[in-house]
Amino acid sequence: MTNTECRVCTQGEYSDYPSGREKCIKCENCDSGMGLFDSQQCTYFQNTICHCKEGYFCVERKGNGCEMCRKYSLGPVGEGVKKKGTIWEDAVYEKCRDGTYSNNVSTEACKPWTKCKELNKHEVRPGNPSMDAECKEKMNIAFIVL
Repeated sequence: MTNTECRVCTQGEYSDYPSGREKCIKCENCDSGMGLFDSQQCTYFQNTICHCKEGYFCVERKGNGCEMCRKYSLGPVGEGVKKKGTIWEDAVYEKCRDGTYSNNVSTEACKPWTKCKELNKHEVRPGNPSMDAECKEKMNIAFIVL
């Protein structure tokens, strides 16, 4: 029988269980270029845990964290977000419903059409899923009878 002598890991290293290894394991760094940040710093007994930055979701899990993230996809013109993205899932989009529109590529919900009548204006072009309604000032015409 041999005696095992343990040593304390130094900063930047960890050993998550007694393994009989002669060396500690180097702590991982979360790559911000991959959309990651340190959600839990490395300790002498546990590796760094990485999660996705805001606007990203995890495409490759690693234990309780994430190894690779991807930016949320953007909804095309005429579609709005149906389900916002989470740290584990991408956003889901759907065609704008009647009365709403989205005129740019984004992660936003569809916006309601401008209601020309409520603004006391004349509608010159109705809205559609990719365009707001277009309003124009009403012309006041006065007739003078002589």
